[in-house]
Amino acid sequence: MFERGKDIFSSKILAEAAKLIYAQMEIVTSGDNLSHIVGKSLRETVFSLAKHNQVKAIHRLKSDFKMSDRHFCWTKAAAFAERHDWIALDKFAHERKPSIGYLPFVELCLQHSAPRQELVKYISKLPDAAQRAMLFMEAGLQHEAEEASIVATHASQSFATKAAVFLEGLKLGA
Repeated sequence: MFERGKDIFSSKILAEAAKLIYAQMEIVTSGDNLSHIVGKSLRETVFSLAKHNQVKAIHRLKSDFKMSDRHFCWTKAAAFAERHDWIALDKFAHERKPSIGYLPFVELCLQHSAPRQELVKYISKLPDAAQRAMLFMEAGLQHEAEEASIVATHASQSFATKAAVFLEGLKLGA
């Protein structure tokens, strides 16, 4: 219909929407009482399926619709956090290094009132010691915040020392 009018973009969007609705209908007919996903966006569909632990279906949608790894990771992690499935979130975080890094895991844990050990686990994986200290403080983890602050201070002093030695070397070479 749209192709006759040479509106290729609209025809592709319409084809993708039809493909998504068809995929949603296939999932619904599989029988797991998921009729609420029909007519939802791809993100909403993946989110809902992840909440209902439909692993095969979400991976099929990811590949069929060329969903980016970052978008997929965010959506899946958010679904696990919303249902407070900290074991599934941990397993997902350790399948391979998340393409979104560990900061979103920290944010999701804070947003959904994760247990203390979950927060510590993800905050500890952040590369920036100053950021770790700030997030530990935000989470009310005083002892961990102090330790991270000491590491951050030491790292900045070490950098300053290395920079001074480097600059001194430049002066001597000149």
